[in-house]
Amino acid sequence: MPQMVWSAGADGRNDYFNRQWHDFTGIKRDTGKILNVRELLHPKDVDRVTAAWTHSLVTGEPFEIGCRLRHRSGEYW
Repeated sequence: MPQMVWSAGADGRNDYFNRQWHDFTGIKRDTGKILNVRELLHPKDVDRVTAAWTHSLVTGEPFEIGCRLRHRSGEYW
């Protein structure tokens, strides 16, 4: 699949990131670090994405949102 994919459990913890996601962000697999995806969001998107994510966790509604993510170059796309 050419798209970046990630998933999280019902508790909100990330449990999967595909190769394209790692290639885009530059974050290596199996670093042992629990990843806080908010660290990769554009600062102007953090509040909006966090609110939508929290709403999804509380209600069980699907989470879908567009936002800028930091590329391995340091630029936001």
